[in-house]
Amino acid sequence: MAVASEISAQLSRCPCGANLAFLDCHGRDLPRPGVEPVAQPVVVVGSLPTLKLDLACGQSPREHFEGVDLHAPNAKHKWDLTSYPWPLADSSVLALHCSHYIEHIEMGYVSNDGTPVRPGHPEARDAFFRFFDECYRVLVDGGMMDVICPAASSDRAFQDPTHRRFIPCVTFNYLNRDWRQHEKLDHYRVDCHFEGGYAPIPHPELEMRHFQARERLMERERNWVRDWHARLVAKK
Repeated sequence: MAVASEISAQLSRCPCGANLAFLDCHGRDLPRPGVEPVAQPVVVVGSLPTLKLDLACGQSPREHFEGVDLHAPNAKHKWDLTSYPWPLADSSVLALHCSHYIEHIEMGYVSNDGTPVRPGHPEARDAFFRFFDECYRVLVDGGMMDVICPAASSDRAFQDPTHRRFIPCVTFNYLNRDWRQHEKLDHYRVDCHFEGGYAPIPHPELEMRHFQARERLMERERNWVRDWHARLVAKK
């Protein structure tokens, strides 16, 4: 997967048929890492979906996104994200936003419908992969997913007793089919194929350091990177 600065060059053409890059066409009003989105309507061409969902939105759904949360009072859609399939058709969603949820996904194996099972079960796959496979299923080809989670090297990853996973940035590589094949991990029970990249959401003081010092601190010391922001593009 690419570093954040290379993401735009790798995005596919917009599925509306306009022969433009997705970010220059229907994806132009989607959020960029570290930049608040500018409110503007999505222009519908043909049957291109316009639905944008904020998964596990909590009490503050993202602006211009419909919130999905089983318990949050402000969520428009109340369904259990751990029960599959979600009540959505294949390739029916333009964009997904998911902030501070994936670290709560249970460490265990589930069946196709999300029921916890033992590793030897014929449908068993890691609950993390099952979640992203469902995200991939509902996204349109070229649809974008923004994921924000605590960095494993940050105390933010461990402070919440309901966190079940501790995620370094390279974990997102496992969501790319080409990378899995290259690393001889294509026997893993996961189907999704996302391209894109990730960028750190660092401690503010880090921005004042020389870039070589920043890289050294992020690699070797804790709490300089607070969160990871991954921008994933579904390739079908």
